[in-house]
Amino acid sequence: MKQKKNLIEYTKEIWQPYYEETLSDRDSTEIISNMTAFMSLIAKWDKAQKANSHLSIIPSNNKESDNG
Repeated sequence: MKQKKNLIEYTKEIWQPYYEETLSDRDSTEIISNMTAFMSLIAKWDKAQKANSHLSIIPSNNKESDNG
């Protein structure tokens, strides 16, 4: 429980400068949850991109492969 409280307090410390109103424990918990979900999504995208690197949506800057 103490570790969880420390994470909530740390989250407040990091994020408070971006908010006019004082962050509550509930606000911090929501930030933690949202950031966890966001990082999970990025990890999934990264994994999918690595598995399908041949299907990249980012165009190559390789001049040899250009048809023009």
